[in-house]
Amino acid sequence: MYAGANYYGIKKILLQYAGLPSWFPLPVAVQHGWQPKSTGYEYSSNPPEIWVWSRRIQEDYKKKGNGNFVRAIGSPLNYLLINLGID
Repeated sequence: MYAGANYYGIKKILLQYAGLPSWFPLPVAVQHGWQPKSTGYEYSSNPPEIWVWSRRIQEDYKKKGNGNFVRAIGSPLNYLLINLGID
């Protein structure tokens, strides 16, 4: 599993949101915690793609020359709340 993909149940939340089984691999690194800019942590496991919470962070990766495989997906917490029926 790539960096950040299993912190706080992120993998479970994203797979549940996508309607995929919990055993399904999540072949990406996921931003760990909330950071105002990109960090080297997500690259530490040499992932094929990094998912981050905002376009601002995605753009920060691009400015540093590391953004070719970075995708802004929003916060998994929002998906969890939607799945639980919480506004």
